[in-house]
Amino acid sequence: MVTSSRARVGPRVLAATAVVLLGGGLLAGCDSDPRAAATAGEATLTVDRLDAATAAYCDYVADVGVEAVPRAIVRSGLTELWLYDTALTEAAGPDALDPPPAADDIAREMQAVGADADVASFTVRLLTVSNALSDPTVGQLASSTLADLDVTVNPAVGSYADGAVSTGGDGVSVAASDTALGATFTLDDPPTPEEVAALPAAQRCGGSAE
Repeated sequence: MVTSSRARVGPRVLAATAVVLLGGGLLAGCDSDPRAAATAGEATLTVDRLDAATAAYCDYVADVGVEAVPRAIVRSGLTELWLYDTALTEAAGPDALDPPPAADDIAREMQAVGADADVASFTVRLLTVSNALSDPTVGQLASSTLADLDVTVNPAVGSYADGAVSTGGDGVSVAASDTALGATFTLDDPPTPEEVAALPAAQRCGGSAE
């Protein structure tokens, strides 16, 4: 199994790793299925599945008090993590990553705030991928495998180029770092708390659960 030396982290740290996307580019392929958020090789991430994972993540981070970010950033970030998960599964099988000890606790907490068990498990899997990509060996394997797959991303989710999904909108700049393999992702020009607070509640992810 592929393991990451940085996989043992607390629940809030692991959850925060999928808050933002990693890069920018153009859509690969124009004839996307509106029901598909993304495809990679023979695998498909449906819009419904992505929306459920986004809701599970956002409800969880709101419950634990993680600072709010635009929901669109989370949605495209989870899509990117799914692409890397698909690549790692292609390269090393579905059991290639060992989840950190916090994974089960996070899944239970997601269920406690309303997520179905299957959705919680899927979402935590994506967060585990995010954490594992901090290992250069895992990151290189994922990147090289993804480069060999035919990838499309629904333009309603974001745009795709060179292993990165990016999105813009809601009046917030989301130009992202080109450092694509860190466990903690940062924006080059992050939205200010005031810009995020100005978004409608349905377009924010995180913040106070109250």
